[in-house]
Amino acid sequence: MELLYPVVAVGGLALLIVSAEALIRAAASLAQQWNIPASILGLTLIAFGTSLPEIAVTFSAAYNGSPDMAIGSVVGSNVANFCLCIGLTALFAGIPINRWTRRMDFPACMLVTALSAVLLWDGVLDFTDGALLVGSLALYLLLLYLTSKSRSGDAVDEVEQRPILAESGLILLNLALVAAASEATIWGALHTAKLLGVSDLIIGITLLAVGSSLPEIVVSVQGARIGQTDLVIANVIGSNIINLAAALGGVAMITSLQSEPIIHRDLTAMLGATLIMGLLIYLNRNSRLGRLCSLLLVPYAMYLFFVVVE
Repeated sequence: MELLYPVVAVGGLALLIVSAEALIRAAASLAQQWNIPASILGLTLIAFGTSLPEIAVTFSAAYNGSPDMAIGSVVGSNVANFCLCIGLTALFAGIPINRWTRRMDFPACMLVTALSAVLLWDGVLDFTDGALLVGSLALYLLLLYLTSKSRSGDAVDEVEQRPILAESGLILLNLALVAAASEATIWGALHTAKLLGVSDLIIGITLLAVGSSLPEIVVSVQGARIGQTDLVIANVIGSNIINLAAALGGVAMITSLQSEPIIHRDLTAMLGATLIMGLLIYLNRNSRLGRLCSLLLVPYAMYLFFVVVE
């Protein structure tokens, strides 16, 4: 039975790669036919879809009495999204940064991240805290709607098109496959770690965080590989907002979460990753994150090293 875990993890990862590419192609085609801006698509539909594993892991961990794992998986996933996801994607292609990313989307991400860190700093996330986070997501979605027409110039690249109904069905199917494949990969890795006696917090910060970030990572890398780079930064920013506001906020409105003091280290890492990403976005005069951003993999590797050693 123990040999089944790594087999399921590898098989799930393979399915994830295939379904992620199909999801990107179908979503880009639908956006093109409906004239939906690429940033809106990445910040909403794709971001919600790729955040499903984080939401599922957070609710499941909280329900099963593992609040450290619930908080650790979200915080660690957000660090992974900026450092690991952007770092790996930058190896394949430059990542465009449009004016709305600088003007509204990334500032919103910074505010939600800072708010989450402040609310979590005392180690408790209660109903009021959760309501504030969920409310911030609702406000951001309202702002997206109000600015959607102004983003009309932000179009996806040309892709092969199918009938709208077919593309919609493919998006739903591949979102389900992405979620299922992620769950299979996480399940295999989680049980392997449990057998090795790894603590809940370290599992949350490392295996669950990286595992639940697999959709963002694979979708972003596949998007860059097939030329849909405009969706990458929007997907990552949207996913980070949804992880904190919908996953943690939603759980906190149902049941209070309490965490160990060591979470300060991980909150600091999340704030640091967001700050580094902000510097890359605002100090970059070319409006494109180049391959140099692959160096983000270095601080992420150092972070994981200190988490495991400590």
